[in-house]
Amino acid sequence: MMGIRESILANAGEEAENSEHFEENEKSMIRSVLTLAERPILGVMIPRRDIERLDISQSKEEQRRQLQSTPYSRLLVVGKAGVDEPLGYINKKTCSTNCLPMANSIFRRPCASR
Repeated sequence: MMGIRESILANAGEEAENSEHFEENEKSMIRSVLTLAERPILGVMIPRRDIERLDISQSKEEQRRQLQSTPYSRLLVVGKAGVDEPLGYINKKTCSTNCLPMANSIFRRPCASR
């Protein structure tokens, strides 16, 4: 007996080829989502050392450099404890180089706590 996921995958493969309901990129996205459980966790997650972050224990100049060099729109905000104890996150567009002195008061706290 075929499970729901297997049934969807089988139908997505057969019917999607003939279907005009979805664009090719949408079909690819659906296939990716449905096969996500088969991927190893290391293939999905980013190693902690590679997480882009704004360290508010660094100098203002170092923080400014980090904001200017990152390609991401949101940054994890950390203090001296680092990535293991995040303080929250900050949207890059709401934080110009003029507001760095206020970084402690404008980052958003995470919804879930330990």
